[in-house]
Amino acid sequence: MTKFTHNSSRLFENWFNFHSSHIFALISLLYICILFLNRAFILADIAVFELLKERNQLSLFNFLYSSQYFITPIWLVWKFSVTALILWMGCFMFGYKVTYQALWKWVMCCEIIFIIPELIKFLWFFLTPGDPNYNDILAFYPLSLLSWFNYEHIPEQLHYPLKSMNVFELGY
Repeated sequence: MTKFTHNSSRLFENWFNFHSSHIFALISLLYICILFLNRAFILADIAVFELLKERNQLSLFNFLYSSQYFITPIWLVWKFSVTALILWMGCFMFGYKVTYQALWKWVMCCEIIFIIPELIKFLWFFLTPGDPNYNDILAFYPLSLLSWFNYEHIPEQLHYPLKSMNVFELGY
């Protein structure tokens, strides 16, 4: 039994024996690529944005959307740090000796599961014929409770909680 425990802890150590900067760069690039694809193929085809482009009134939206490319890595560092801190404090309170760096790596690896719904969302609107509505894009989150109902008949205060109750959150 001791040998099994020793081998499993060694496997755990070897699994997380990687440079977190490489994985972080990969996750950041994946999110930035998805942002770019959404902008190029989904948002560009929305009639409201086409009208604003014709009138040359799209500059503020372009600035705000382009800033997301630079803010994404900062947001990911913040998200990983806060989540790892909360988990580390919980482990400390229950007497587990886990380093903050190990939890940060764990949280970062678990973030990969949230890339899947972003890809599904992109493919959904890319492959679905017709002109999507901007509100439809904002309200869509695959495999969530909100996707079971018509979001227009639900109070706006409930959109985020219903989007948060999804299969990917359970996997995380």
